[in-house]
Amino acid sequence: MKTNKLLVAMLTAAIFAGFTAKAMAENREGAITITPGMGAYLFDSKRNIENPALYNLGVGYDFTNNWGVEALIGMMNSNTKGAASKADVHGNLYTLDGMYHFNTTSPFEPYVLAGIGMLDLSPNGDQAGTQANLNGGAGLEYFIHRDIALRGDVRDVYTMTSGKNDYLVNFGVSILFGGQSGPAATPLALTPVSNLTNPCTGTKVVVRFNNNSADIDPIYKVELQQVSSCMQHNHQLKAVVRGYASSTGVARHNLKLSQQRANSVKQYLVDHDSLNTKRIRAQGFGEASPVASNATAAGQAQNRRAETVVVSVFNSGRN
Repeated sequence: MKTNKLLVAMLTAAIFAGFTAKAMAENREGAITITPGMGAYLFDSKRNIENPALYNLGVGYDFTNNWGVEALIGMMNSNTKGAASKADVHGNLYTLDGMYHFNTTSPFEPYVLAGIGMLDLSPNGDQAGTQANLNGGAGLEYFIHRDIALRGDVRDVYTMTSGKNDYLVNFGVSILFGGQSGPAATPLALTPVSNLTNPCTGTKVVVRFNNNSADIDPIYKVELQQVSSCMQHNHQLKAVVRGYASSTGVARHNLKLSQQRANSVKQYLVDHDSLNTKRIRAQGFGEASPVASNATAAGQAQNRRAETVVVSVFNSGRN
């Protein structure tokens, strides 16, 4: 009864923290994870063993943002059931699983896992000893901090030697160490041409966006037409669009969002003003180069932007 109350308390705390904390990051390449956890181990009814709490510790490594591996060791104490004289049963669970995380640009990351392991039960009649198993399941992680995620999963643990299906419902807190938080954006190289004197060179338009959006407000139509007018009358000119985001949310998601904002402005100029797509270069820089403090809502609104600059020549960079 005491272990059940502790499990409920952990679940309540995890749910409360998940809805009140601010998400900051995601699984990342090269990170090591330490995950203390607690769950309920549900024995196959044929075993005649009462379902105990399983205290466990997982150690993992992320090969990429999506792919990782985790080793888990768990301990349980239970007893037999259905007999006049119940016997204590002690057990250890060992697993080694491959993991795949979905939606790695979001604070919420569903995942699947599968692998092999062993189950030690002692004593349990003719079932005592080490039993090999296969396990697989699915779960969800929620990042409440750059290096901390709440997680829960459900696994089917199939014991091959006795042909029995056990289940594990597990909850834990993952702590990440190291790893790459996201690719750094390299600024586009701009090469001015000294013998080109054109008043349009350097023309700049700043388009601002709503939170988590890459949609262009029609109020910027007139300003963007100034860019297109310069370029239509001066075919040697080009444009560079730099996208940015505020620091709210996940860094990797913000980098992707900033690229989408730059792409939106580029596509707008192509679709509405018939500019050649090869004359426009778009690149996202994520949370880099804020123009205002991200500590306030007003500052965040200023940083959610795309800057379009008319230039004479641009060098390498993404389209």
